[in-house]
Amino acid sequence: MTTAQAPLTLLQARKFIAEVAFGALTKDSTSLPKEGEVPGGIGLEPEYFVVSLEHIGTPLGRPKLFADEEFEGGPKSVLGQLDAAAMDPDLGFFQRSEGPVPAYDLKCGGKLTFEPGGQVEHSTKVHATAAAAMEDLEFVRAGLERIFKRENQALVTLGVDPWHDVLDVPQQLRGPRYRAQAEFYEQRGPAGRTMMRHTTSLQINLDIGPGAVGAERWALTNMISPLITSCFTTSPCETAKDCAGGRAASSVRAKVWQTLDPTRTGFPASLVEADGSTAPEHYADLVLDADVMMFRRPDQPEGMATGTMGLSFRNWIESGHPTFGAATKDDLDYHLTTVFPEVRARGFLELRAADGLPADLVAPFVVLVSGLIYDPVARRAAIELLEGPSHRMPELWDTAAEKGLEDDELAGLAGWVWPLALEGARRMPADYFRPADITAAEEFLDRYVLDRKSPSLELSQLIGAAPERALDWNC
Repeated sequence: MTTAQAPLTLLQARKFIAEVAFGALTKDSTSLPKEGEVPGGIGLEPEYFVVSLEHIGTPLGRPKLFADEEFEGGPKSVLGQLDAAAMDPDLGFFQRSEGPVPAYDLKCGGKLTFEPGGQVEHSTKVHATAAAAMEDLEFVRAGLERIFKRENQALVTLGVDPWHDVLDVPQQLRGPRYRAQAEFYEQRGPAGRTMMRHTTSLQINLDIGPGAVGAERWALTNMISPLITSCFTTSPCETAKDCAGGRAASSVRAKVWQTLDPTRTGFPASLVEADGSTAPEHYADLVLDADVMMFRRPDQPEGMATGTMGLSFRNWIESGHPTFGAATKDDLDYHLTTVFPEVRARGFLELRAADGLPADLVAPFVVLVSGLIYDPVARRAAIELLEGPSHRMPELWDTAAEKGLEDDELAGLAGWVWPLALEGARRMPADYFRPADITAAEEFLDRYVLDRKSPSLELSQLIGAAPERALDWNC
């Protein structure tokens, strides 16, 4: 909760954003990892739908999150099942966290949290190698599958739930932050409810690195976001009827983010324009120009008031607010948590461009993205290749969401960049990746990238023919 503080100036705000988002860049270094040295850590954040199944295995709704919403003969709630599993020595690999928002601490490190539609999010701890991060993700996923299978429920990772209407999935996290967020997005249209209640993604978190290395990583993670969107997609349609009617895209989830609130999504304008600004300056401009989503003040209902479109944080600093007064450092610190560009800088780089991915697509994603960003040879070759079209990142992102690898330019860029990434991954220390994951990345290139088809194209054909077949594809 905000306490009495001095009003914030723009200069102070920019300095604070730089420290929080890009602390590592303050180290003046161009040094590269020594031979055998770990190039950077990895954290993964997969999200999952829990889907109830009929006795013949077809989707039959999503269970509610809270136990107080259960009804006799209906599916058990997500939290009810997890609470029971936590007490079972054969299933419990986590324990309930204390706090107002439901969460579980994992005994192997990391957390389970939840999205407003009841989606389960697994945030791994930061691992020194991609191999360890993959083992962590797979262990937790297998455990969750066992838990929900007891109630004939499936753990699903698709970018958008194609079986159920978003209006049939209520918002189940009702704390003040989620209420204000939903109210704010509703001012713009229906994309907010779809994003909050009906989508999943797989985020990868990578070290920024110091000095020039960090500047390269920041630039390239943004440059490859349209390629990630075009290649790692599992949301061809918002409903099975859309797929059956031929109204498929490459990533409906990305299209939702593109219409959600352009002031806080996408790419920093100064980065796209290549105006000579530094990475912290790129990010500061984006944060300051994002509309204020919510105001935390003790005299408001539940301590939170919903923001209105058109008031940026920069405006708030410069002109104040007639009701909420001057913006403070605490206000800015909270505002940072409400900004969602394709690459978030949080002391590390959070890449947000991928849809929720089934098991066989996770390893290729992790290998190719981390191999490209962490290997200096691959990274610099990719930057040289992508510098030309980088000023069109927003346009390429739009095209990636609509057409994916059916677009000639994106298919051509992917056909050059991802093989560089694979070569980079092979140059990493021997234990950084599991051999099977390198093989999976090779197969991904053959199956999708070189064939110029996004996974969503394959999935849309299955959903259009028989929606339940997407469950088998997801496994």
